[in-house]
Amino acid sequence: MLVQPVQGMVWVLRPSKIMQSTLCVESDNRSHWFGHSKPPVIIGNDPVMYLYSMPYAERTRKNASQWGARIVMCKGTMMSIDSYAWRRIEMVAEV
Repeated sequence: MLVQPVQGMVWVLRPSKIMQSTLCVESDNRSHWFGHSKPPVIIGNDPVMYLYSMPYAERTRKNASQWGARIVMCKGTMMSIDSYAWRRIEMVAEV
């Protein structure tokens, strides 16, 4: 299934030193991003492919993000999506 952020939102990658980065969905209004210690990496709003849901035990064993159980393929890389982002994501097409 292909998913993308709803209108007015973009994919944002929040870098992490501890574990793999998590894909988030945030407003495309960049004025509120200045309060963070590290600026986010803007990915855009292109569709990504939803792959599967990863159990918590497997995520911790693979040093993946503990905040996102759902795994997607984004720009050739598998990554998790922040759990809170799903309310701002819509389905584009079933594959």
